[in-house]
Amino acid sequence: MKADIYILDDDALFRDEVIHILEQEGYSVNGFDRISSLKCTLQVRLPSVVLLDIQLPDGNGVEVLREIVSLRPHPEVVMVSGAASLQEAADSMKI
Repeated sequence: MKADIYILDDDALFRDEVIHILEQEGYSVNGFDRISSLKCTLQVRLPSVVLLDIQLPDGNGVEVLREIVSLRPHPEVVMVSGAASLQEAADSMKI
């Protein structure tokens, strides 16, 4: 298997499609629709990469990004969003 990847996105169709594509490429992928679920799993195991939605029903992905990068070592994080503002996207790039 290649790297472990976690994807946190509340859009089930998008999340499931990305999981399907990445698994076909040989990655081990876990999908989450809630920040709390991702945080619980991060306490047990860190992935190599996290795909992280900016706007989530239970919080802000930019805040989650801050928490993830404080981990040592921390996984690489790719921010994704279909609805975020330009300001939110710019803020996430500053972290």
